Amino acid sequence: MNNSPARTIVLIPAFNAACYLEELVVRVRNTIPPVDILVINDGSADDTGNIARSLNCNVLTNEKNRGKGYSLKRGFAYSLKKNYDYLITIDADLQHLPEEMKAFMNYAGNGSISIGTRELSMKKMPLPRWLSNNLTSLLVSIFGGKVIRDSQSGFRMFDLKTLKKMRAVSNRFDFESEL
Repeated sequence: MNNSPARTIVLIPAFNAACYLEELVVRVRNTIPPVDILVINDGSADDTGNIARSLNCNVLTNEKNRGKGYSLKRGFAYSLKKNYDYLITIDADLQHLPEEMKAFMNYAGNGSISIGTRELSMKKMPLPRWLSNNLTSLLVSIFGGKVIRDSQSGFRMFDLKTLKKMRAVSNRFDFESEL
């Protein structure tokens, strides 16, 4: 049995996220230090990549915007290649509280996937997005046989042994529903 501490990486897919990135990285590091952070710069036109590098994050850059699913797949491949044990994804736009990553760590080791939720209130998001997110979550819950409150959540924790077994094909936002 391997007694070394579990290695965790935080994956941040980022498109034009320069205005959020520093705060997010600082909050992640204050929540679960030490942790490696990988930013996938998805063809940003702003300073996202440079800010990530200045914060000593690992950075992979898509030369053009390829979509969130594509960026997540690149991050998953990187994490598997580097032999991490756990991977946490969090969107760069601060819709999720990085401080809640501690709760994910309580579930580490059981081969699971944990999904964080946002407050899906009509006050916090445009009506068409609210309707789409809630309808998608309902359908995923029905077909998956388990209640999923936020199927579009970009805040998840994966045991990489479980992630190796998963196959998703989409390169856009529907990638998260596939998982």
